[in-house]
Amino acid sequence: MNNDGQCPFCWPNPATSVRFEKGGYSIRQCHGCELLFVHPQPTRQELMEIYDADYFKRGSKYEADDTGRYMGANRRNDLDKLSILARHVNVGRLLDVGCARGGFLQVAREGGFEVTGVEVSEAGVTHACQALGLDVVNCDLPAANLPADHFDVVTAWDVLEHLDDPHATLAEVNRVLCSGGCFVATTGDAGSLWARMLGRYWQLLTPPQHLFFYHEGNIRKAFEAHGLRVKEVLRPGKYATLDFVLFKAGETLGPVMKPARAFCKALRLSNMQLYINLRDIMVCVAEKV
Repeated sequence: MNNDGQCPFCWPNPATSVRFEKGGYSIRQCHGCELLFVHPQPTRQELMEIYDADYFKRGSKYEADDTGRYMGANRRNDLDKLSILARHVNVGRLLDVGCARGGFLQVAREGGFEVTGVEVSEAGVTHACQALGLDVVNCDLPAANLPADHFDVVTAWDVLEHLDDPHATLAEVNRVLCSGGCFVATTGDAGSLWARMLGRYWQLLTPPQHLFFYHEGNIRKAFEAHGLRVKEVLRPGKYATLDFVLFKAGETLGPVMKPARAFCKALRLSNMQLYINLRDIMVCVAEKV
């Protein structure tokens, strides 16, 4: 990846300029494809330090009960993901990139897929392997050395925005997919009305864990550069606990949200599930060509 502030998908042209400053990071925008990206990026070591055990405790998003299965909101979202996948493929070998604690892999396995995962967080891998009995490799996709032309489907749920080198990962997705294989990925839509209205206050504009911010036009360009033809782009909603919604608001608004979270906890409302669709998250379905 170039490290001189140029767009990784339009390099060496056109130019970029700073669009936002947030959390001590500059977010640049390409004058050509309009991709937003953090520059300069944190080091790889700094990025890896983000994804410790505490990362999965944010807003109680990944809280599990005593059986090791996720609370309702996450499982409902994982079942919805499987339903989207079933529109295109419903059997075969599945690789989940950035599988976190393994929730979707568990649902996909129950649905009949032969599943494998890769995840950079050691804490996430430990849970996926020990609590759920999943086959998960503790590294990023380019380092996993998986067999070529092997998987019928590769998924990457809320992962593309975290990658420090999207080119390397998309190239590897192409390599490990069978011919005609399916790639399904979700990421925030920086071109959505909600994102444009909120600007720097958009809840998904959260450096340094989020490094790239796409819209439909440039995500198509990124995929097609690596032999992945986009077949459809969906914008479904998802379930979230009230505590996680307030946590995300606090990432932008700061400590002012702490009393609201405490109030909800006192009233035992933290795990109340909300269905939210701001149409600012894209599900991109592509085919290896």
